[in-house]
Amino acid sequence: TAKIRTFERGVERETLACGTGVCASSYVLQKLYGFNSPIAFETRSKEWLQVDFELQEGEIDNLTLKGPVKWIRDVAFSINFSTQRAEPLCSSHVHISSSPTSG
Repeated sequence: TAKIRTFERGVERETLACGTGVCASSYVLQKLYGFNSPIAFETRSKEWLQVDFELQEGEIDNLTLKGPVKWIRDVAFSINFSTQRAEPLCSSHVHISSSPTSG
């Protein structure tokens, strides 16, 4: 297990949790310190995130992140690939699942 604090670029401050940071940290902990899967992280929010992975010939494979999910809001946007900008919409929503999917 490990405690983690995350400063997110773009947010420009410390955040309560960061899944990307937890996944990257699990890679570092495995490579530098030999941590084995699963690795549990206590975040600043005091909630726990868990990273599971397989080792294939010394490399991390099939990494998954598990933890609590909270609905914050509906989000609707369109991505304009020619300008690489996200534009707000009103018609569709991104829905977040609380369980990991396989595949």
